Amino acid sequence: MHRLFLWGLVGFILLSSIPFTADQALAIPAFARKYDLPCSMCHAAFPKLNAFGLAFRDNGYQMGSEKDNPVNQPGAYWPIAIRTTIGYQFTSTNNQDVIKNGVPTTQTVRTGSVQDLGIDLLSFGTLAPNVSYNIVMTLPGEVGLESAWVRLDNLAGTPLLNFKTGIFEPDIPFPTKRILTLTADYLIYNYHPAGSTVEMGLGENQTGVELMGHEDAAGLRYSVAVVEGNNTEVSQKQPISPDLFETFTYQKSNQRVGLFAYQGSQPTQFLLDPTTMDPIDGTGYADRKFFRTGADLNLNAGPVNLRILGMIGMDPKQTIDTDDTTGGIQPAARDAKYNGGFVEVQYQPSPILIFNGRYDRVRNTQQSDSTVAHSEGNQEQMALSARYYLNISKRTDLALHAEFSQLRTTIVGAQDDVVKNALLAFDFAF
Repeated sequence: MHRLFLWGLVGFILLSSIPFTADQALAIPAFARKYDLPCSMCHAAFPKLNAFGLAFRDNGYQMGSEKDNPVNQPGAYWPIAIRTTIGYQFTSTNNQDVIKNGVPTTQTVRTGSVQDLGIDLLSFGTLAPNVSYNIVMTLPGEVGLESAWVRLDNLAGTPLLNFKTGIFEPDIPFPTKRILTLTADYLIYNYHPAGSTVEMGLGENQTGVELMGHEDAAGLRYSVAVVEGNNTEVSQKQPISPDLFETFTYQKSNQRVGLFAYQGSQPTQFLLDPTTMDPIDGTGYADRKFFRTGADLNLNAGPVNLRILGMIGMDPKQTIDTDDTTGGIQPAARDAKYNGGFVEVQYQPSPILIFNGRYDRVRNTQQSDSTVAHSEGNQEQMALSARYYLNISKRTDLALHAEFSQLRTTIVGAQDDVVKNALLAFDFAF
């Protein structure tokens, strides 16, 4: 398996030396077909947006032309795109309890296979002037509705007022949906201390409403969202206690600085079904407040993009379950606190080649159990990737993607848990 990946990596390096001369359209091509423009107008390297693409997104997928209105599109045009990734993935996981030759033991388990990493069916655009929408469905397995929202744009004739409702990704500084590593997400967004019953993850889509605004040119931008806090079907809190997420950024000369904060609540008691004794959906009560807050920096210098994010979080002791064998939450002795973030560097020497390196870290600053060492459960992650675009046209995009990632979780008094992934795949959209 190691040899197969190494030979594939050699092939990637050789292909990267071939001077392709196709049109530089590096994006999910639904909008390219609509406006008859190269995808590189909006994307630095699919799926990463450039400054124009960010402005196009903020303006409700509108360019200010007659083509914005769907009634002016040819009858054969459908605003639909499909994206998927297919390739070979190798995974190594240590400290696994197994039975080998009838004897219980602990060892490293290594697996590898050719597989697909999922399929996204996307439809987005405008329903009418200043009314935009987005629908994303995911496969395989059970079909899932990842996002579905409608937004009223430029209310009162100003870009400072835009109203969105539905299922959407919170306006986090660096969206997980456009990440350039396919085996390693941003750790800090969805981290939870040991035993926490808080279900919210910043990297997950939320149900709710959002008011956002931006200046026409680079400058101030804000977003305030009232969201449910999770999309699970069990133990949801009552709608009278929604969560709040805010972001504020300032951008000048393609450099950006921002602040963000999430104030949420998590139920600790639930009404139970008398037959099954399971929690009844939407009946959670005795809410306790938790928070996430941080800052981000996005700097650009020629072909180099530097991204830095730091965040602190707290889950209250009432949401830490120390005994999951009973019908309710057994609270911990004290609140759980942590901090972390990541540093990411992207280098794009040409429109058809981009390299990405990232270091993530999460540190527990206060365990819910005072007898547990601070470092227990700390996480570190390293991820390296390279994407080379083999086919770049107004109709389709095809990238060869190579990646290696390693996630380490601290186990005090024992060997750390380590998960390694290597991926060589084709990532394409049409």
